[in-house]
Amino acid sequence: MHGFHSTVSRRDFMKTLGLAGAGIGAAAATLPVFHDLDELMSASQAQHKQPWFVKDVDKPTIDIDWSQVVRSDKRINGHDGIPYLAPSGGWHATGDRIASYPGGDANRKPAEDYIKSKFPDWKGDTLRDQALRQTVWTVKRTPTPFVCSKLTYSPEEYGLPRYEGTPEENYIMIRNLLRFWGGGKIGVIKLDQDTRKVFNANSSNKDIVFEDVDEAYETTTKTVVPNKNEYLIVALFTAQTVLGRRWPSLQSNAAVMGVYNFLSWAEGNLQEFLHGIGYEANIVDNITNSEPCGLMAGVGENVRMGYTVVSPETGAMARCVLRVITDLPLATTKPVDAGLNRFCNTCKICAEACPYNAIVLDDAPSWDNAAIPGSPPGFNGWRLKAMSCAHCGSACQAVCPFNAPRETWIHSLVAPTVTVTPVFNKFFADMERTFGFGMWEPESFWTEEEQPIFGYIGGILGN
Repeated sequence: MHGFHSTVSRRDFMKTLGLAGAGIGAAAATLPVFHDLDELMSASQAQHKQPWFVKDVDKPTIDIDWSQVVRSDKRINGHDGIPYLAPSGGWHATGDRIASYPGGDANRKPAEDYIKSKFPDWKGDTLRDQALRQTVWTVKRTPTPFVCSKLTYSPEEYGLPRYEGTPEENYIMIRNLLRFWGGGKIGVIKLDQDTRKVFNANSSNKDIVFEDVDEAYETTTKTVVPNKNEYLIVALFTAQTVLGRRWPSLQSNAAVMGVYNFLSWAEGNLQEFLHGIGYEANIVDNITNSEPCGLMAGVGENVRMGYTVVSPETGAMARCVLRVITDLPLATTKPVDAGLNRFCNTCKICAEACPYNAIVLDDAPSWDNAAIPGSPPGFNGWRLKAMSCAHCGSACQAVCPFNAPRETWIHSLVAPTVTVTPVFNKFFADMERTFGFGMWEPESFWTEEEQPIFGYIGGILGN
């Protein structure tokens, strides 16, 4: 490639524009020269820079005993085993309000009562809310198969060798692609005997097995993961803020499925891109657990909410986690410590907000999983009553103190402080209760003069 470019320095470029006067030209002369995109991609300036108070660490901020960790069975402790997915009730109207949803009045009432406790004048979800929810949930999404559909041409079909780069170059390439497709923080895990335990033992009534094969495949009884696909790409996708902060109203359902639409689109693109440059890729969202993947890849920390990671950049608005495995060599990332896990010891705001009491109010994380059906063993962390959470799954995320946009006080003052001085954690949590953002009034979405593009408040997506 180096024979096909011309060298243009920053100084020459500025001179061409007539801007290389005193000051600007002198500054430009000190800046690096990039001959092509390959050099730019591998430069230190292209590296991801996280907030100064976020530390890369060798181990996650929770203790893990891998000898006790077992691969989970989704028929027992995942969506495959949650009976609420089969609707038990219908929709009906009270005046101009939607008074039920699939799952029945008994399931919906705690969520409605919670909203009314915050906004006494709120009369219920409206026809517009339901139409918005249905629109996002029913519009066909990009399919995301485990086995690549191979819609892109392979290098062999072009008569070319496959792309080759260093693990560091490859990481930057993947990170930039996923950022282009809407991803937030991005990490990579190299799978080994321990970290393969993030894969389910069974999902959708198929056993998940690892084999020495060149390509993944599925049968009626098993899903086969190639051992050679040892790099797990992880990326956070953030729910649209203006609707996500209105959890648990029906509007928030649009935020939930909206970000899953983005996720499906991005991971399908990534899978086909990797095929197009000569590598195997499998989408493993449905056969892995998101929280340990995010934890080990360093995109967030285990928090009181249990089944989600909170990111120092996006807070609890990071609704879903992309997970794609590949045989493309990639530089790996480390877990992070931003003090979020420790902050949860004294905060408890999310547990207080949960209409279904799915989040524990304990003062510290625990190794004990026996008291919560389906909770996996082997880690000293926060645990969630998943069966109860299934009826809502969102009120906690709306009220997390770390949701605040980065230019606000929670990020400029509190976020760095909780990392180095946890003695103030309770004080900051109490301040959030008094002056914090919390849940937003649902009907105001329809009356505000202007909404931000794609529903994201400036700063919430981080850098």
